[in-house]
Amino acid sequence: MFKSLRALVLAIMVWSTASFQVLAQVEDHLGPLAGAVTLGVDGDWEARIQDGWFNLFNKVNSDSVQFYYTGEEPLTAGERDVSVTTVLRGEGDSLSFAGLVFDHKENGNFQAISVSQTGDVGLLTYDENGFALQAIDGAKARLDGSDVLEIRETPTKADLVLNGQVIQTVTSTGGFTPSYGIVAAGLGRFAFNGFTINTTQPEQPFPAPGGGSTQPFPAPGGGTAPETQPFPAPGGGSKPSPMPQPGGGGTKPAPQPVPGQPAGTPQPASTPQQQASPQDIYVSQVLLGTTFGVFFHEFGHALIGETGLPATGPEEDTADEFSSFIMGAMVTDGTTDPVEKQSAVQIAQYAALYWYYSGLENAQQGGGFDWQDEHSPNLKRFRNMFCVLYGSEPDSYTRIADLTGIDDRTRQRCIQDFQQRYNAWNTILATVSRNLGPDIPGVYPADAPGGKINLVFQPSQSPTGQALKQLLGDSGVMAGILQELEKTFVFPRDLKVEFTDCEDVNAWYSKDDASVTMCYNLIEVVSQLIFDKEGNGANGPIGGAPGQPVPGQPVPGQPAGQPVPGQTVPGKPAPGQPAGGNADAMNYLVGTWLGSFQTQAGDVYIKVVYSADGTYSVSSNTPFGFTQTIGNWTATLQDSSHIVVNTNPTDWAPKQLCDANGNCQPNNQMPGQDIVQVIDQDTVNVAGLKWRRSF
Repeated sequence: MFKSLRALVLAIMVWSTASFQVLAQVEDHLGPLAGAVTLGVDGDWEARIQDGWFNLFNKVNSDSVQFYYTGEEPLTAGERDVSVTTVLRGEGDSLSFAGLVFDHKENGNFQAISVSQTGDVGLLTYDENGFALQAIDGAKARLDGSDVLEIRETPTKADLVLNGQVIQTVTSTGGFTPSYGIVAAGLGRFAFNGFTINTTQPEQPFPAPGGGSTQPFPAPGGGTAPETQPFPAPGGGSKPSPMPQPGGGGTKPAPQPVPGQPAGTPQPASTPQQQASPQDIYVSQVLLGTTFGVFFHEFGHALIGETGLPATGPEEDTADEFSSFIMGAMVTDGTTDPVEKQSAVQIAQYAALYWYYSGLENAQQGGGFDWQDEHSPNLKRFRNMFCVLYGSEPDSYTRIADLTGIDDRTRQRCIQDFQQRYNAWNTILATVSRNLGPDIPGVYPADAPGGKINLVFQPSQSPTGQALKQLLGDSGVMAGILQELEKTFVFPRDLKVEFTDCEDVNAWYSKDDASVTMCYNLIEVVSQLIFDKEGNGANGPIGGAPGQPVPGQPVPGQPAGQPVPGQTVPGKPAPGQPAGGNADAMNYLVGTWLGSFQTQAGDVYIKVVYSADGTYSVSSNTPFGFTQTIGNWTATLQDSSHIVVNTNPTDWAPKQLCDANGNCQPNNQMPGQDIVQVIDQDTVNVAGLKWRRSF
């Protein structure tokens, strides 16, 4: 029965390694606008990543317009700069143009600085009277891929900027609506890259001694942002035949350094279709595993509630078991390609690992469980779900079994039980399935009528919801899954599956209206717990890719018997008591620690890894981008609850930090000393910031 999903899960495997690559490319090109974009065909338009651009194609209707927009906080003071690089190739004699939208209102009215296929630049407005285009004298685009459109906005005026030059000013005493985006109209190909929104608040003057004020402190580097250098127009008045790369001249942009690598490190040649990074693949696997694990659990409830499928035990446990068999089929029946199969293993295990992590957290916090709850305790749910996965193909899950402490007796029981339970599920599911061949010997004829499964992806206010909508909804992956389920099972009435924002963190099946509701915030919470427990990266202690350091496992090239990160070290102090000498102080800190704090520019997450060999690494996302530092460390015991940590950085990247306006300052890392206050075995406080050990 489960083999019926063979083609589907193979498609999912291929998609999972590419989906976040595509999303990352959209974000690279459109930044804060990425969440509003729909890839694929949308009416007359098709959106896709090609040749280093985000492209919109229209070969159908010369009167058609496509635009995307995103909102910001109202600008009451300071300045806001919105910019995008664009180029277009119009077709036919009708007017075609690409533009940068500003002042977009709730009723759909907006203004835009736009470029036509002839290079003319104008102020485009759309209101109840339709479109109006006012040409701007003397302004001409180069149409070679280097044209940068900008809006430099204050609360009362907006400068329209082409390639660093102000070409017109629009005023509004009532202010502008803080919504911005891109627009394309007419026939042809319209390409965009580098969409950014930067808001700067006026700096408060630093008070002079005795009162009064002084001039605001200058920004790093001084002066103003450098203007875009003009690029010569193509000679002879003809358009270049290949689509130009962003930056103009028809050349590919220089390879950019990889975050975390020192400047000057040789980089691979730039290609239009870069491979997904290990971090992108890891994130996609976690999201897919948690989403599918929850969905197939709720779909199991729907099968029982809609078709009268017999439950094999308590319904919650039955739904967990159904979900586990489906996830296991991704590995056993999906593909023989080793890379795709390993990806399938990672996705399947994340359907169960949430229950392991949450169960451990509950136990560490001294929590019990409600013995009257219809759900089994979290650790028991992990054991039962993982037992199905392990029994289906032990070699694929031995590593996770080792790391989660599944003993030999349990492993043997999982193997012995699997085939019997698998056969039972095939027999049970056949009673509600169509006969579609040897893999699906259902009792209903292949053409038996039945209810449809209708899918709805609601817009989301959260980044996780927006990503899921794009990756599972807009990509068509979830629709493909439901199409297979609809073809297999005979429902007496239509079933609705809806992904949406919810007030509660939940997911559920409702018999009243035959619906399955998937809340975006549940997937966010479940996935975030996994990210937190695994250090927010692919080197997590359990879910990371094979070959990465894991707790209690020796690091290649390191002498046997030497402590390693995450290992339980002999003499490690009891909770809140690192006393016993400097060796215990270092042993206490060995491992991975996570911290976060808020800034005006957004949340900053930091990961510090202290290794027992005296080296450390720090990685974080900052308003200036990703940073990484490595070096040496020592620790001495100050008293029973305080440790003095000395760090000496040896290398770091990047070597300088630059803001959005191109102002840069050196990123000098100097030796430092911190006082670490021990709160408990897995919590410390440093200068008011709480850090938690990553498990």
